[in-house]
Amino acid sequence: NPDYEFKSLNFVKDFIKANHHLPGVASIDELSKATNGYTFDMTKLTIQSLEKIEELYLHTIEQKEKIDQQQTEIDTLKKESKETNDRLEQLEKLLLKK
Repeated sequence: NPDYEFKSLNFVKDFIKANHHLPGVASIDELSKATNGYTFDMTKLTIQSLEKIEELYLHTIEQKEKIDQQQTEIDTLKKESKETNDRLEQLEKLLLKK
């Protein structure tokens, strides 16, 4: 859908808090009440469910990319910390020799 707008998790959280349902999914109030329960359009419900599954994948991919970036930064910081500690040890040894 060219009109589709990917919502951030913060937006989804705020929307759920305010509306008590996912954005893009019919609320219980929008369903027709019948004597034996609710009636709904299975095609529409299936499409809404597929959109939510796709959104979950997009959020998962976004989080994975962020985790990968953070892991790269962690690895760099660990390497720099080890190098700094090694240099400190060398300096301490030099100072103790005198």
